[in-house]
Amino acid sequence: MRSLERVTICMLGILTCVLGLGVVGCGGDATCVLGAGIVGCGGDDDEDNLSGTYRGTIQDSLVGTGTITATLAQTDSTVTGTFQTSFPEGNGGGNVSGTRRDDALTLTVTPPQPPACPLTVTATIDGDKIQGTYATGDCPVVETGTVTLTRQ
Repeated sequence: MRSLERVTICMLGILTCVLGLGVVGCGGDATCVLGAGIVGCGGDDDEDNLSGTYRGTIQDSLVGTGTITATLAQTDSTVTGTFQTSFPEGNGGGNVSGTRRDDALTLTVTPPQPPACPLTVTATIDGDKIQGTYATGDCPVVETGTVTLTRQ
């Protein structure tokens, strides 16, 4: 079989995949093997998208217990947003950016003013709830903590 015909057959197999039959593979002689079943395709699922406003508690190793409000936006696996914290000794805030992989969330928290150090947040997502821990990276003052957020 000529190369053009082989490419055409494989392209038809990909189209078939999109329509719900999975292309398992094309052999060297351009024989395509089709498998039954629906192949999962990527895309945003509104039920899984993190975009929204969250409120919760934060326990910080330096300033104690406080409240936190975060506004997050998710596009594909990228998550960005802002946050505000309130502690008995004062308020804070900044920007967040990071990545979501399934139910795992990794964010970098950037405070708006130096000398505050960026934090790395490692969290899990369970429906409308985000729970995680955070810590400073290369910083003279070690800061760690936990955060629990619930979508409003």
